[in-house]
Formats: sequence, C-alpha cells, structure tokens
Amino acid sequence: MNERTTMFTAGTAGLVFFAASLFDTAADPPEGAAPASLRRWYETHLDEIGLSVTAGAVSLAALLVLVTALVVLLREQRLYAVLAAGAGLLTAVWIWMTAAVAMIPIGMADDRRLDGVSDTAVLTIDQFSRLGETVGDLGAVPRGLFLLAVSLAGLRTRVLPRWLAWFGLLIAAASLICVAGPAWWITSFGVAAMIGLFGYLLWTGLAGATLIVRASRMRTPVAVS
Repeated sequence: MNERTTMFTAGTAGLVFFAASLFDTAADPPEGAAPASLRRWYETHLDEIGLSVTAGAVSLAALLVLVTALVVLLREQRLYAVLAAGAGLLTAVWIWMTAAVAMIPIGMADDRRLDGVSDTAVLTIDQFSRLGETVGDLGAVPRGLFLLAVSLAGLRTRVLPRWLAWFGLLIAAASLICVAGPAWWITSFGVAAMIGLFGYLLWTGLAGATLIVRASRMRTPVAVS
C-alpha cells in the first residue's frame, strides 16, 4: 500500500469515526429511580440505545482502521508510533466496553418489554450503565495518550500540519488533566473533561478531512514498506 492510499484510508476512517460519534447520543437512566420506573425508561429508550450501540460498533471499526493507518504513516517515529498503537487499542477497548454495557437491556428485553426481569436485575443493569461514566472518565487516558503520541510524531514529520498537531497536544493535555481529579464534581476538571472529549471527536474529524485533502494533492505515490 502506498503512502497516498494509506493517508486517504486514515482520512476516511477519521471522518467515519467523527460521523458515527454524532449518533452516540443515548441518555442515561434517571438516577435513583425505582425498578418499575427504570423498566419503563429502558423500554421507551430501546431504539435510542440500539442506535448508540450501532454507532459504537461503527466507531470501533473506524478507529481501528485510523490507528493502523496512522501508525504506518508515522512509522519513522517508532516510539510515538508504538505509543499511538497501544493507546489506540485501549481506546478501542473502551468503546467496546461502553457498547457492551449499553447492550444489556436490549439483550434482556422480551418483545421490547422488561416485565420478566426482576427488580434486582433491573437495578444491576442501571449500576452497569453508570459504570460507563467511570469507564468514560478513565477512557480519557488512552484518548489523551493517543493524541499525544500522534501529535508529537506529527510535529516531527509532514504527515500532519503543525496547527493540527498543536491542537492535538492541547486536547491531549485536557484529556489527561481531567483524570487527576473528580472530573464532574470540580468545575476546572469538568471543563477539562468536556474539552478532552469533544475536542478529541473534533480532532478526528479535522484530521480526517486534512489527510484526505493531502492525499488528493499527492501526485506520485510513495510505497510504504
């Protein structure tokens, strides 16, 4: 595969990841609700949860392609490429775990009803769904490390424009800082968490568009060994 094709593949994967993330909008169940209320909530939100799970599956596939292509493009910076690969795979695991947790009520529903599910099971489903909040916070670590590695390698190569690399470093810093404290309880950490999460999604979209434009301007394919 030549460099132009690899760059185009990475760009396409970045845009697909960004677009799929826009459909991952499932809300959380009401906190502290009784089992009966939780049953009704899950039953009325099964379609929304299903869409979120589908978006997660597409995001997972796109991320794996994006990580693989970027590692190939940044192979000259071996240390950063290895870090990007590891952090990218951990991010993929986080996406898989989030989707798996969201699938639980869908798998337990019988004809879109949860009447046959015990109160204990319903409360357990709710607890597992809130585990995603913790996983989400911890998920900032591999996201931050991935952007850190790719951005530092981007500054040393011409694969990414410098402005995108610096933007990636800013988002990486926000992602890693928010894990230093209770992200949603302290305002400063909460702001960092929001910047890290939404900035990460924005970065993938910008990186995807940038790489596709750069690939389209390349005239002579360079073989990737």
